[in-house]
Amino acid sequence: MARGSTTSTGTSWIISRADPNRHPELHRLGAKLAQLGETEWVELDWVRPTPEEMAARAMAIWTERVGRAVEDLHALPADRPTVAEGPRFFPWAVLPLAADPRTLPRR
Repeated sequence: MARGSTTSTGTSWIISRADPNRHPELHRLGAKLAQLGETEWVELDWVRPTPEEMAARAMAIWTERVGRAVEDLHALPADRPTVAEGPRFFPWAVLPLAADPRTLPRR
């Protein structure tokens, strides 16, 4: 993989939308990926950190991505139900975004 590339198109799209104020971990990841080649990035992000550090970073990034996922959900047609699931939908990250804890607000 070339220097500055990411591991997938989806990852580069998500990182390209990261705002440094709203998504500091994603922004940090994007800056690191832009500077390093794949080998150096894998070493720094997957080989050296402890499992606890990796889990904390993953949870921080997933939590930051909840808002992006909700923005994408709002773009879907409102005339039918939508179910969203995945590892980033932690209760503490979703509840502040929901008017009713049982449902996310629709636009």
